[in-house]
Amino acid sequence: MRLVTCLIVIVLAASSTAFKPNAEGHGGVTNEALESLGFCRDARDGIETGNLLTDILEQLTASAHFDGESLPDGSRRLLDKIDAVVELVDAAVNDDDEFFGFDFLDGTLGLIQNAVGIVSPTVAGILGTTNEQRGAWSACGQGLHSLQDFYSHSNWVEMGNDSPFEKLGTEELPPVPEDSRPCPDDPAVLDLDGDGGNILTTGYFDFSPSRHCELLSEPGKCRHGWDLAGCASGLNKDEPTRPNYATARAIAVAATRDYVQLILNRLEELSEDHVQTFKGNCSPTNETQVFFATNTLSGSCDTLDIEIDEVGRDYELHIELDDIDSVSLLDPSDVELADDDDVGSSSASIDLGDTPTAGTYTLEICGDSERDYSVELITSSTVLSYQFSFTRTAGARNEGRYPATVNQQPILGQSNEIFAELYGASINAQSVSFSFVSIEDGRVLKTFSLPIEEDANDGVTFFGDVTVDFADQFFLRVTGELINGDSFIRYFRSREYQAQYPEVQLASEEDTFQLGPDSGSVSFDFSVVNHDVQAHSYTLELQVLNNEGAYTGSIRSVSKNKVLDSDTVTLNSGESVVVSVELNVEDHDDIDFGDLIEMNFRARASGDNVVNSVDVVGQYVGCSGNPICNGNGVCDPETNECLCDTGMDCGDSDDDDDDFIPSASLPSIPGFSVFSPSPTDGSPATSFTSFTSNNSPSSFGGSPGSGDSSATATSVSAALLLICLVFVIA
Repeated sequence: MRLVTCLIVIVLAASSTAFKPNAEGHGGVTNEALESLGFCRDARDGIETGNLLTDILEQLTASAHFDGESLPDGSRRLLDKIDAVVELVDAAVNDDDEFFGFDFLDGTLGLIQNAVGIVSPTVAGILGTTNEQRGAWSACGQGLHSLQDFYSHSNWVEMGNDSPFEKLGTEELPPVPEDSRPCPDDPAVLDLDGDGGNILTTGYFDFSPSRHCELLSEPGKCRHGWDLAGCASGLNKDEPTRPNYATARAIAVAATRDYVQLILNRLEELSEDHVQTFKGNCSPTNETQVFFATNTLSGSCDTLDIEIDEVGRDYELHIELDDIDSVSLLDPSDVELADDDDVGSSSASIDLGDTPTAGTYTLEICGDSERDYSVELITSSTVLSYQFSFTRTAGARNEGRYPATVNQQPILGQSNEIFAELYGASINAQSVSFSFVSIEDGRVLKTFSLPIEEDANDGVTFFGDVTVDFADQFFLRVTGELINGDSFIRYFRSREYQAQYPEVQLASEEDTFQLGPDSGSVSFDFSVVNHDVQAHSYTLELQVLNNEGAYTGSIRSVSKNKVLDSDTVTLNSGESVVVSVELNVEDHDDIDFGDLIEMNFRARASGDNVVNSVDVVGQYVGCSGNPICNGNGVCDPETNECLCDTGMDCGDSDDDDDDFIPSASLPSIPGFSVFSPSPTDGSPATSFTSFTSNNSPSSFGGSPGSGDSSATATSVSAALLLICLVFVIA
């Protein structure tokens, strides 16, 4: 049994920053290359997800970004990812259900694949893809992230190159000479007449701002450059404002095509099915939702108006209600299409035919008062409600907009960023309109439009801001037309939403965490903002969602900008607070290396619309040390070996100098240490209060395990952690 304790303390907030995860950076580079090779949207999204989420899951792994002159490890990683893609695609083609899992993917890829649903339940799974197929896309995306970072983080361009480095993806590179001095006088300035212009190097990334800027641990080497540390100048060409960005990006696009072509060449040797499985399905037909409502019978009968569109085949209406008395459905001409003969004891299904008349249908359901019921209209179509998510800012290395985590709800009365994607050809993007509709009866709560992000031949994406100014539970509905004028209606019922006054976000620099057999604790910062016009006393809770046992903990109140009273904090209107949560494992017996730790931090008050939370996913790894790797590095989940800061002791007897990540030093922030056992802010403790809680998922709208529809997705590609379908939208 795993017992987890949590300690919550008020602390000061902290903040942090290869190509950015947007159209100008990793996402755009990847999509541009994949489109030119004929990849379908599901595959592109899956690969992009693995790519972009590498910044969250592997932000401290130097080889994932070619940081710190990690040329041997980075180049070997590219070879390993190609092998992983080929093996996963082969398993998908041969329907090898037993192939996928930690036996093969005992490291990062498996963590990513299994934990994606913690962050976003809307992914490529709605198109009938398999774990193996999504895993292949994930592995490809991870490899591409590293490949693209090579051109952004190295001096390849400054050495006069304008085409890809052909050895990447085909062989392992030798190490950089230890005595090379590419930046001898200033870690931000290459000596182009010396080693900086003649010896391949990459910048060092240190998460300690002072160490990052000065780079005293690596004299004569080059720094990556980090604006949030106060020293943006360095080797990186991560965004358009950086020198040589355009050249590096153009090479990265070409290199991405070359790398993917290497994979395609391997798959072609197996069969054409392998190639098409990897490229995805460009013309999927799948069930999609045209209407949904769930409510409680207000009397003996309820009446609902249901709109039927013109873009679909085989429309079927499903009603769920215990002890149904009668069901009646009238078409737009008031012709009855259903009566008691269609009713079962607890459900009824009405086949509306291949192409029913479009218009408003009237449904009457009768039964015992106060019983819950649900109504769903399904059709098969090539126009699918593919993705929808409220978004959040995440990624310490490359901040971008990622899907909100499963338990995060939009903020009531505030502007919220949302992303939506329709899958299908011939959509008239200008005709598309969005509505928030009531879960209870399908009525429209708010109608709005969103700016078009991308209008492609196989789908349309939208991104923009919308204010949620109602307290009801809701889904998102979209209406529009095809180019030929046929109308469609689609529901994005990946989960239920209900806006809340508190805003809860992860405030730490680190987006994920590791625990090991000796190191049983980890700290995280979370921010809570009260957006209500009145003050609320919020109870703070920590849950481990995948832990079958209970957890215990204590809350220490301290004197800083706010005072915790037991496990609560009072926030006035517009007031915010940052709390530090310490997670402690009390019993390691029931934990295996590679296990996920799915953590949820929640703030709730008494009343309506006053509960919200955020999820964080970590991994139990096999490295020793307390803290893990003695706090001088991170654990490589694939090898269970420490990746250490240069010259530092990670606590094992192996040659630490062979496994180092000079770019991965932990942040030096008062009151916060990512892998240290406890806060060190020095504030006086005024009280201690023990508490216990069960570990079941929170029950407010959108909690894990709540009734998802077939369009809900398990998820996606890759990358764990975070989140999903690759689309960071920035």
